[in-house]
Amino acid sequence: MVRIGATVALVAAVLGGSSALTPVPSAYTLDPSCPSEVQDGLNEAIELASQASALLKTSPDPFGNGADPNNPGPPPFFYTPLRALFWGDGQQTNTAAITKIYDNIVNGGSEIFITCNDLQSQCAIRNRFAHGTFINKDKTNTLAPFFDQLIASGFRQDYTIIVCPATFDGSDSSKFHFPLSSRSPTAGASLDDFSTSFAGLMLHELTHAYGTLDFLNQRYGYGMRQANNLRADEQKGVAAANQVLPPGINGRFDKTAPTAKLNADSYMFFAMGISQDLTNPPMRNFDWSRKGVAVNIANP
Repeated sequence: MVRIGATVALVAAVLGGSSALTPVPSAYTLDPSCPSEVQDGLNEAIELASQASALLKTSPDPFGNGADPNNPGPPPFFYTPLRALFWGDGQQTNTAAITKIYDNIVNGGSEIFITCNDLQSQCAIRNRFAHGTFINKDKTNTLAPFFDQLIASGFRQDYTIIVCPATFDGSDSSKFHFPLSSRSPTAGASLDDFSTSFAGLMLHELTHAYGTLDFLNQRYGYGMRQANNLRADEQKGVAAANQVLPPGINGRFDKTAPTAKLNADSYMFFAMGISQDLTNPPMRNFDWSRKGVAVNIANP
């Protein structure tokens, strides 16, 4: 296992130069079973969360005091409608509720173990080949001996992310995983095109450690359109209870009222849409608030 030190400066080469990334918290432990793509994705995911938090904290808050959402200049003029696309207005989700998720990711609020071994065939059991899966240190489940060994070595683990082997061996039918820094967004692209980057996969899963859920139906499930559906239905007061798989619970489905502030994909998509220096040109060069489709800001 590799313990990732928070004091280590991580630098990623991106097209057009190098950019220092936000250090990965020491609370995160990466299993050597994972290839370099996962480490890079973790680095990029932490940076995405850091940038999203910083922008959300920009004063004045565009959701308060009658700020003009169409005022050009930093932050980008599309910032408010993009945020509203995922989380509605301030009555649904305020700034503090959103930034808490991002800040916990950046600061390492939970101990997280990341592995690319299919522990006790969890990937096959859950039939989740494309995405990592969260499980917790539950002494009643089949993974107790594995976690006992970790704890005996001095590691206090809150969550485990399993990046399923099919992600790398080609058997995943949706295998489009790539470093985010390898992509060059263009007008007309969709945020969905970037969701299966390693950065997107890691950011989505990391949000689960801090309270987000996956709503498991076609209308509110994974994807840009589904995230927009969830926010719109919530805003109208017609979002019905849906099955969700709570992080850390193996094989048990609960009912909960769907809400945009708990949707993992919403945090992933927003952070990607406002990011800079991770792609060339930066994602922030485009307005993604038109239901996640990129519009060149210079040529709306």
